[in-house]
Amino acid sequence: MFPFERLHVWGKAHAVGVALIRISQTSVVHRGPILTEVVRTACSVCSNIAEGAGSETSAQFARYLGIARASAYELEAQLLLARDGGLIPADVADPLIAEVTQVKRILITLQRRVRAKSSTPVAGA
Repeated sequence: MFPFERLHVWGKAHAVGVALIRISQTSVVHRGPILTEVVRTACSVCSNIAEGAGSETSAQFARYLGIARASAYELEAQLLLARDGGLIPADVADPLIAEVTQVKRILITLQRRVRAKSSTPVAGA
């Protein structure tokens, strides 16, 4: 267990979530169920990273990172739909999509590292 706030990937995912919450409160976007779902999914990415950081084992942490990664893919797809459907302007959506892509890459790398750590034999075992 360690403070999730210290994870670079959580900070990036958090920034995307905060941006989406703020954007959803402006007149730049069309409010509705899709935008609500986009914000919910962004929160899910952050929440699963945080929940994983509180796990008791590396294997559990890796599992939560996988869930966060899947949510990041879902978020990217939702942002593309919202952009292409005219709910979020491209100049607003595209930078967020780029950030989500970075979050996915970091999650993939971190999950691999955590999995490798969990499969390393314990000395003396």
